[in-house]
Amino acid sequence: MKLLIFSDVLDPWSWGLEGVLRALTFTYRDLSYEFIMTGLVENYEDFLPKNFSQLNSVELGNKILFDMYRAASTITKFPHFKKIPSLFSEEHKSSYILDKYYNAVRQVSYDKSNLYMRRLKEGAILKEENIYDMQVQKEILKELDIDFNDFTSELEFIDEIFLEDRMLAFDYRVKNPPAFLIEDKKRLIKGYKSYEDLCKFIDDEVGIEKREINDSLLVEFISTFSHVLKEEINILFSEQSLDNLLKQGKILEKTFGNGKIYQLASK
Repeated sequence: MKLLIFSDVLDPWSWGLEGVLRALTFTYRDLSYEFIMTGLVENYEDFLPKNFSQLNSVELGNKILFDMYRAASTITKFPHFKKIPSLFSEEHKSSYILDKYYNAVRQVSYDKSNLYMRRLKEGAILKEENIYDMQVQKEILKELDIDFNDFTSELEFIDEIFLEDRMLAFDYRVKNPPAFLIEDKKRLIKGYKSYEDLCKFIDDEVGIEKREINDSLLVEFISTFSHVLKEEINILFSEQSLDNLLKQGKILEKTFGNGKIYQLASK
């Protein structure tokens, strides 16, 4: 079963969904998901008061992005920017090119496209990387063993794919991400949803096998991914179970940019 998620690389709610998606794929082993790019920010100046739009407003645009993430984190519980980012610029006023980066990876390396999306967001938010920069993209793709030349070649012709994504969003009247649609089903739900909300949506729509989750599965959960955040561990497992594994030396806490990640001690 595939869950289609209407999203945008810079959408703060979609960043908060990353932990929910990991919890879902751990709970439903037959579940996969794919992002559909909506093109959230055509020009950051659209968010500005009218009297600012004619001024040098880059700093204010980034400040608004910072505030959006900070506000969303009160609901999602996911970490936000520690300081005002330097993502928007005179050259890059839109999130469209970032969405096209994802579309290009989805075309050339579909199996790694969700991991690429995750890495983009971690890079921007936790590692303070300028993910618009092509050198940063080159490094991320190298980490994921995705051919940079294939990526850039696909990017030259990606506008049509991006338009297809946006048209699908238009057909379903998705103006702001996130929104969720099960492939080959008609019911769409909009807005940020918790793990419990999406479990109910999946259970109501399709009958796929659902695991019973308990604290004994925490090691397996952590081992499933290269690293996890505490905020996503807390979706499925108790804080006490995490503390116990740390004391036993079975998992390690490491600094990751301006955040903390957890890995198996053997990694």
